[in-house]
Amino acid sequence: MGGVMRAPFFGLVAALVLGTPAAFAADMALPVRPIPAPPPPGVNWTGCYAAGGIGYGMWNQDYSETFPAPFIALTTNNTSGGRGWFGVAGGGCDYQLNILGAGLEVGALGDFDFMHIHGDFAPSGVGTVGDENERWAWAAGGRIGYLVTPALHLFQRRLYPDTF
Repeated sequence: MGGVMRAPFFGLVAALVLGTPAAFAADMALPVRPIPAPPPPGVNWTGCYAAGGIGYGMWNQDYSETFPAPFIALTTNNTSGGRGWFGVAGGGCDYQLNILGAGLEVGALGDFDFMHIHGDFAPSGVGTVGDENERWAWAAGGRIGYLVTPALHLFQRRLYPDTF
């Protein structure tokens, strides 16, 4: 009877082995390796730019006058001022040199300011009032800066005189 019991067992095992699809090496998936991300692009300050803005401007003009007198000089101190709107349009170009560690940046820039800043000038003792207006100004110059890291300026100096 031992052979009779073994036959169904072996038949069941044979049916499971033959009925199960076999995995062959060619059918197996290869292990997936992640593709490394490309390095982030370096920050480069080389390029040109345009700038603009609007705002409100003000100025104060402090002055003193001394009038001679027979025994003592008379001095008066006055302040005049102006207020008004302004706008600016400008631009420039910078070039990054890869020296001195992270880099050195040099550039040229310019701007034009248009405005209506208006005030009165009334010197003491004269009795007249003058009108002071600033309508426009322009500037041109250069820039030099040092980059401590590719994204951080340590020192930046603008070199230009304002001309009215």
